[in-house]
Amino acid sequence: MSLTISTLRRITMLRSVRASSARAASVSGGEFRYLQPDYQGTVNGVWMPSDKRSKHNNRYQAAWKHNHRFGAGFSGGWISNQVSDNDYYRDFY
Repeated sequence: MSLTISTLRRITMLRSVRASSARAASVSGGEFRYLQPDYQGTVNGVWMPSDKRSKHNNRYQAAWKHNHRFGAGFSGGWISNQVSDNDYYRDFY
């Protein structure tokens, strides 16, 4: 499902998507994108309420990427990533 708030903002939701393995029954997630003349970015996340093949439950991944133009040739940004546990990337990537 996708919802366009305006031509500069868009929300995409993923809900109850079947996992391709026996890890979990469902995975939920979404993404929000924003675009303005001086800045742009994305915020997204994925949540798995129950992982049958791990000791960890309520597993998630969240990310935020932002770029900003300050003017006079200056720009900057940040990238932030968060996962629920230290084994997340090892188990899924």
